[in-house]
Amino acid sequence: MDTFDLAERRNITFYIVGLTFYSIGLEIFAGSIITLALDRFTSQTFEKLGVLVAVNQLSQFAGAIVIVSLLLAHDLIVQGPLVKWRAPKALLSFSAFALAAIPLPLLIIDRITGGKIQHPETRYGEYNPNFLYPIFILTGISIGLID
Repeated sequence: MDTFDLAERRNITFYIVGLTFYSIGLEIFAGSIITLALDRFTSQTFEKLGVLVAVNQLSQFAGAIVIVSLLLAHDLIVQGPLVKWRAPKALLSFSAFALAAIPLPLLIIDRITGGKIQHPETRYGEYNPNFLYPIFILTGISIGLID
């Protein structure tokens, strides 16, 4: 017995495929930042990498707590400003945009400071690798909001 009609099955399939690509993209992004950190940190590499990954996980947790709190407040306050603001859609849209925009300064700074992507010779710019921390923290918050 079919519980979903054709349009619903198509929408569910698109949703599952979209989530799959989203998850793959997040894993590739996280892996690229970790690989960049391994290459850029010159002293105490693994300690700094551990802190970087832990802070990213904590920021994802914080982002998830923020979205849950706002959505609960949205449901509890029927006449409040969050209803007029349309919190769920606005927060998800903002989070998706932020997730795409936050790594952009890293790419710009790398290029400005002399980084080049050339096969077979790739060279990073001369910026402080600790700049990866705020990038990874902000993307963690965005990921937590979306998840």
